[in-house]
Amino acid sequence: MSSDDPFQNIFGDLARLLGKNSGPLNWDVAKQVTALIAGEGENEPNVEPVDRIRVEEVTHVAQLHVERFTGNTVNIRSIETTNHINWALKALDDFKEPLEKLAASIGSATQSDDDVDEDNQMKEIEGFLTPVLLGMQVGGMVGHLSRRTFAQFDLPIPRTDTDHAVLVPANINAFADDWTIPREELTLYVALEEVTRMSILQRPHVSKRFRDLITQYVSGFRPDFSNLQDSLSGLDASDPSQLPVALTNPNAILGSIETPEQQHTLAQLNALMAAFVGYVDNVVETIAPQLSHIAPAIAEATKRRRVEESEASRLVERLFGIEANQAVFDRGHAFINGLKERIEHTGEIEKLWLSDREIPTPNEIDAPGLWLARIEIVD
Repeated sequence: MSSDDPFQNIFGDLARLLGKNSGPLNWDVAKQVTALIAGEGENEPNVEPVDRIRVEEVTHVAQLHVERFTGNTVNIRSIETTNHINWALKALDDFKEPLEKLAASIGSATQSDDDVDEDNQMKEIEGFLTPVLLGMQVGGMVGHLSRRTFAQFDLPIPRTDTDHAVLVPANINAFADDWTIPREELTLYVALEEVTRMSILQRPHVSKRFRDLITQYVSGFRPDFSNLQDSLSGLDASDPSQLPVALTNPNAILGSIETPEQQHTLAQLNALMAAFVGYVDNVVETIAPQLSHIAPAIAEATKRRRVEESEASRLVERLFGIEANQAVFDRGHAFINGLKERIEHTGEIEKLWLSDREIPTPNEIDAPGLWLARIEIVD
């Protein structure tokens, strides 16, 4: 790199500070950024006892009603409350396997690039900036998610402990106050959602299907350093504060277009996600009005919240292929409603999660009759 390169000092400082031998993803950077953003630069207090007691009480109620409605046992070994930082650091650990697959995919593609000059500026970036950049993006994603998430499985990314109900009272309370909803009422609604999600993800074949598809998706990334070069080329070298903005753009390293392999996987992942959210909403929207007269208002408020894409949500979609947008929710609702219109006993919908064979295909999500015919449920 020539001495008059305006980014020489910046990249040199990053290299000395963060090191060149951090592996394909710099976990130290990821953890530091995660905690910094989750806690908004402050030390967080523990969850208030009143919130912990409320969560425990309503989760037991939710478990009872979900089991009664679905006919399935939900194994809840513990009911936990947590603050933003602890939720984020635990999520970072739980997401480690797919994130390492992502980093390995990018690292492998980088090492196989024989067309880049060893003395080229971008080769230096590949050498030490890629693990740092991934660490920043991953840490930022998880940190921002912690400020928004209500519970552990807001996004159905498989974790090691599907028998732990984990809620974040600070986020639930803030949303309840903003929408003038009694905190206990919203907490019960969130608990119903979380227990229903747990009832699905506790089935090993469902968690495995999510895990396998996410792994296939992240393994399909191929880095595009021309995007990073474009991001850097427009910066004012006299203003180092512009650098983090350029580096945290998800497309800077991941590229802006999915590979053909990813597009195929994404179709399957979106179909599974649609069935998942459609089923959960059907269960919750059936049970909740029996427990709360303001359940319809809560449902409307939470639907608005989840389709308002945040920076973290966009990055989750980009990294894991888990899309939680309006189109996915509409597709899931249409599928479940299509099933309810065609069958006499709605309990047949529980067969969605009976085994890997019953999980609907992308075509079946859009044509519920195909699913009913394949698993031999007579209209």
